[in-house]
Formats: sequence, structure tokens, C-alpha cells
Amino acid sequence: MTTKLTLSVKEDVIKKAKSYAKQTGRSLSELIVKYLETLTEEHKDTGQISP
Repeated sequence: MTTKLTLSVKEDVIKKAKSYAKQTGRSLSELIVKYLETLTEEHKDTGQISP
């Protein structure tokens, strides 16, 4: 199931992230999903998520 998520991010960060996503052939949503998956998988055993 996919759910919409609204984030507040500085405009310059969004521009850089969109540019990076385009250069790597991915969508911004895909980058964010992969990042969140990585965060939660890395700390699965400890129950802690990095700030």
C-alpha cells in the first residue's frame, strides 16, 4: 500500500535533491523511500534511528 506524505523542506534542498534524482535516473520519492528503508533496516536490532 502506498500512502502520501507531506514534508516541509527548504526550497534549495528540494532543488538539489531533484537534480540529484534526475542525474541518477530516479524519482525524488524513490530516493526518500530508499533512505527511509535504509535507516530503519540499519537500526532494526537496536530499536534506535539515527538523528
